[in-house]
Amino acid sequence: MSRIRLLDKSIYELIATGEVVERPASVVKELVENSIDAGATLISVDIVGNGLRSITVSDNGIGMDKDDIEMAFLRHATSKISDSDDLNKIHTLGFRGEALPSISAVTKMSVVSRTRDAEFGTHYYSEGGEKISSDEIGCDYGTTITVSDIFYNVPARMKFLKKDVTEGNAIQSIVEEEAMSNPGVAFRFIRDGKQVISTPGDGKLYSAIYSLLPKDISEKVIEVKGQYEDIKVFGYVSTPENSRKSRTWQYLSINGRPVKAKTVTAAAEEAFRNVMQTQRFPAYILALEMPYESIDVNVHPTKTEVRFANDRSIFNAVYSAVKNGVTDYARNFKKVIEIRSDTPEYRIQEKTRPVTTIGSRTGMQAKDREFFSDLSFDRPASRPQVRIDTDDRDDDKVLFSFEPKIMPEQRKPSIDIERPDEKLPVRPEKEAETTPEPALDEAPAQETLYEASDEGETLRIIGEVFKTYIIAQYGDRLLYIDKHAAHERILFEKIDEMQLNESRQILLEPVIVDLPKEYAEAVVAGEEALEKAGYKIEDFGSGSVIVREIPTFMKLSAVKDAVTEMAEQLAQHKTDLHTEDEQWLMHSVSCRAAIKAGHRTSEMDMLAIAEKIIKNEIPEFCPHGRPVVFAVTKNDLEKGFGRIR
Repeated sequence: MSRIRLLDKSIYELIATGEVVERPASVVKELVENSIDAGATLISVDIVGNGLRSITVSDNGIGMDKDDIEMAFLRHATSKISDSDDLNKIHTLGFRGEALPSISAVTKMSVVSRTRDAEFGTHYYSEGGEKISSDEIGCDYGTTITVSDIFYNVPARMKFLKKDVTEGNAIQSIVEEEAMSNPGVAFRFIRDGKQVISTPGDGKLYSAIYSLLPKDISEKVIEVKGQYEDIKVFGYVSTPENSRKSRTWQYLSINGRPVKAKTVTAAAEEAFRNVMQTQRFPAYILALEMPYESIDVNVHPTKTEVRFANDRSIFNAVYSAVKNGVTDYARNFKKVIEIRSDTPEYRIQEKTRPVTTIGSRTGMQAKDREFFSDLSFDRPASRPQVRIDTDDRDDDKVLFSFEPKIMPEQRKPSIDIERPDEKLPVRPEKEAETTPEPALDEAPAQETLYEASDEGETLRIIGEVFKTYIIAQYGDRLLYIDKHAAHERILFEKIDEMQLNESRQILLEPVIVDLPKEYAEAVVAGEEALEKAGYKIEDFGSGSVIVREIPTFMKLSAVKDAVTEMAEQLAQHKTDLHTEDEQWLMHSVSCRAAIKAGHRTSEMDMLAIAEKIIKNEIPEFCPHGRPVVFAVTKNDLEKGFGRIR
């Protein structure tokens, strides 16, 4: 057996380096965060060869003098920690004090820095962690660090790197995360001579989002903000229609530090339940502020993972902020249809048709042109003339009359839709006025047209197509409403408001449920949430709980599974509890009771559904996350028909 001995300096430095410097992106992260800690307001990152040849990070921060630079390359040297108490409230980014010596151990490094009150700067150069030179130099204030030939002295590490392009993309992702987390800093990212990132650094999070994210995300976001206890949440999330197939566009910063946290991801995605389709994920850019002592950032050498003192508070803070923002959006009819009108899958696509001129080479044959030239296009005198394009006509005049319909008597909706107030009167359409054109052979019959006024705009039910979609006019928009999806949402909201689980039944024989220890602890701690969900559960010791009361709709045979499922949700810090059975029940009841596609619906019922939507009484999504309405504006139609460009 070998005897214990001290490792050589070159060996233990490489071991420490392996914890901090995993790839070129790790170098960029450490250097950029040091620049932010130095008070920089402008940071430039320039890479060559996707970071494998060289990485240059420049800033306009406070800079370093010669003694500081010499000290910075020593192990465990830092300006950010002075005593043990500082470890409990880390408020800087690059606090570990091992970044520069770790990076220099496997690279060739050049540092040029000057403080604001110094006449000259310092140029320090090292290779493999060994100092080569240190000289005075004329330079601007701030710091510029150039790292080249990464892992040149540890070739075995090179085989663990990805393709060059992949490493370059990883560096770009780091710059994006840092820029998103620090909108008050202007970032420039130059990749092989081409600038690919530029942020204004004006302190506004949306400015950074607009500069960094694709247009289809940045222009369709919902602002969210809130506070729970001493945790502040601010940021933006994608609209439910603009959800993604993966979690690619999810950014989180805590006290200015970009991190990943499963608790935050779970809370944000939970807030989208029942307004977003399954197997879809929201994009989000969230910034959290909390006391420094409430978070431990010294968990991982790369500082991307953190540990919270209270995960439940984090979950509740994020969930409530995102939920409120998404709910306000989903119930904002005008905002939703504005977004949908500008979304490709909802937009009417303009198609250009080739115009064939009669005399053109690609048009008709000569004999055909002669035939058409002999025709007279004058209409017969007995044929009615119909005016279709006059700007000064009265909008109330009926220019066309379709299949005659008889106006039913005024009545309430036949389907299960409540109208809380009757301020919007329903009235039959006026008798169609005759136009100055010649009369048709048969006088037009009266057209069914329901109207209701709201905020100066008129809702008019035009009809129904395919026995599935309601067509209505609201102001200058033409609305298409999925009647089944809309009615299903109405019923789902009603069931949720009824809180069926408030009606409880006391069990004659309480049920004992054995749970994993952490689940049992979560159940005991979540007593208030369980009471709200209709359950009375108490601790029974040794990881077991005893169930004394359950909701009336719950089957006795399903109690153990339901309690286990809710215990898992509580362990994940959820407070708005819905078991799969309960969710299934709510979805099933609302889906089965809703009017069906393929069944004819009365105009009165169609009006009641449309009113619910435009008055923001229901979210603009069915419980499965599908949209219930989209709109086409008058402007869209006129573009499609070539009336305007």
